[in-house]
Amino acid sequence: MQVMAGRSDYRTYNGITWIPDALWPRDILSRDSGSFTVLSVDRFRGPRRGGQVGHHGYWELVVVLGGTGELAGLRPLPLSRGDVVLVPPGVAHDEVAPEMLDTVWVAMTGGRLRDRGDGVLAVRDEELCRLGEELWMQVAVRTQHSGGELDGLALTLLGRFLRVQADGPVAGDLVDQAVRWLHQHLDRPVQVVDLARQLRISPAHLHRQFRQRTRRSPKVFLNALRMERAVHLLRHTALPAARIAALVGFSDPLYFSRAFTRAMGQPPSRFRAASD
Repeated sequence: MQVMAGRSDYRTYNGITWIPDALWPRDILSRDSGSFTVLSVDRFRGPRRGGQVGHHGYWELVVVLGGTGELAGLRPLPLSRGDVVLVPPGVAHDEVAPEMLDTVWVAMTGGRLRDRGDGVLAVRDEELCRLGEELWMQVAVRTQHSGGELDGLALTLLGRFLRVQADGPVAGDLVDQAVRWLHQHLDRPVQVVDLARQLRISPAHLHRQFRQRTRRSPKVFLNALRMERAVHLLRHTALPAARIAALVGFSDPLYFSRAFTRAMGQPPSRFRAASD
């Protein structure tokens, strides 16, 4: 069964299907050849017999939503749910699946992709599956002016792919979980050791992964997060400094005032007065 996010008024160029120009109002956005853009988003669910290995002149992101198969080419690559492959222009490849393979293909072009190398890149990441399927569904229900939004979704998909490919899925997921937990518990006097215990890893391992991803230690990141929240509350609320201290994880208002002064160069009261 082939499921395609298409319309009868699609145009074909160089063997691919282009999204109509009507998606891009000339007075707002431009489909300049040097800018990143989506060319097509298709989906196919079913067996792949394989055929002549071929190549094309655009970048293709293959998101596997289900089934099993193989990406045939110079180096065969097994495929199953969660696998995502980025194929550069000019790289010969084909998909083979004896029974069923459910994939979303995203064809892309643009200047941001010029320096990504000439080899096939592959990762395994469930979040990329969700993003790929969401992009396909948004193309299926697009409106006349959806072009910019679709490019944004595709760029998010591509950006996460490249980050996971560089950092490794374990490190990426670990730091994502850590940052999310810190945001959710910022009003508590948590320590890095509490975060490591929550993630069931050692503080040393958390420190290494965090620095690899953010170039900062978890402690420095947490303090910066607290100061950022404090700045927002001082600027946009009338809450007393003692209450703000508690909301950003400081049980001692005096210690909060000293920490804020070190970070911002002035105490909370003077910072608020200067912001008014």
